[in-house]
Amino acid sequence: VLVSINPHKSMPYYTDAWVEAFRELGRTGEMEHSLKILGPHCFAVAEKAYQGIKNRSTPHQCIIPMGQSGSGKSFVLGKMYSYLASTSCENVELQQKIQAARELLRLFAHAKTMCCEEATRFTSH
Repeated sequence: VLVSINPHKSMPYYTDAWVEAFRELGRTGEMEHSLKILGPHCFAVAEKAYQGIKNRSTPHQCIIPMGQSGSGKSFVLGKMYSYLASTSCENVELQQKIQAARELLRLFAHAKTMCCEEATRFTSH
C-alpha cells in the first residue's frame, strides 16, 4: 500500500536519479529494503511490479489508484507508467503492453463519475 498526496507544487522526487536508484535496488535484489533505504515511493511499487513480471513470480500485476478528484492519481500513475516503460526498454513486447495500458488509463481518467460531473477533461469550457 502506498499513500500519496498532491502537494500542488513541483517536487524533486521524480528525477532520473530517483529512477536509477530504484532500478539499481531492483537489479541487485534489494527491493525488500527500499523502504528503509529510500522511503515509500511510487517507483518502488512500479519496480516491484516489474520484477514480478520479469521473474515470472507474479506475472499478472495490478496497481489500483484510489482518491478524490485532484488528489494526484493520474499524475502518480503517469510517473509509474513512465518508469515501467523506461525500465522495460529491453523487452519490446512488455513496453508495448505498458503503453497500451497507459492509453486505457487515460480513457478512464477522462470519464465522468457519479461523484463529480466535472471529472471529464474532454469538456471544453
